[in-house]
Parts: sequence; structure tokens; C-alpha cells
Amino acid sequence: MPAAPSPGNTPVILWRGTAPYPDAAYSARGRFYFASYAQWDAAADDLANEAWLKNLYDEMEPLASGHYINEFDRETRGDRTNRCFAAANWQRLQDLRRKHDPDGVFHNFLGIAT
Repeated sequence: MPAAPSPGNTPVILWRGTAPYPDAAYSARGRFYFASYAQWDAAADDLANEAWLKNLYDEMEPLASGHYINEFDRETRGDRTNRCFAAANWQRLQDLRRKHDPDGVFHNFLGIAT
């Protein structure tokens, strides 16, 4: 965080304890939740702040047990979307999509191949 190019970048670290819902759709496991919210005012600072944020999450990746789908960067990290789900739940989503939408009619925001 000290290397953040903007003073508006804020980390959030929450202790979650033991997850009470092991079969829930949101199935990333971990005792802590970490998020960083990057904010800046000038468009000229976009590249520096975006690069810093991506680098921060690259550095945290080895420590992560997964990602939270609603705060995950699917635009530039879509190949890691599966880490937002337990392996069995991810497979189930793929199977359901192939069964119920074999022609890919519905928008595929999860990056699941049809």
C-alpha cells in the first residue's frame, strides 16, 4: 500500500472466521477477505493506478484461496474466473450451461466455453 500512486487507494481486510455455508454458490474459502479500492481524480493517472492495482493482486495471488465474483476483474483476468468458485461448483456451472444453453444464447460473463 505505501507504493500506491494515489492517496485514495484503500485496503479492506476482514476476518471471516469459519465459513458457515460450505455449499453456497459463493464458495471461496479463506479466513480473511482482502480488497483494495483504488480511487484517483486525474485521467492522466489512470495507467499508473491500474498498473499498481494489478501488480498488488499479482503479488497477493500466492496467498489467495480464491476470488469473490462480484469484485473480481473479469475484464483483464477472465482466465481466472474459475477461482471464484469451489472446483465442484465451477464444474456444475459449466455442465448446467452446456445442458440448458448449448447454443450460447445467453451472455457468457463467466468465460465458460460452450
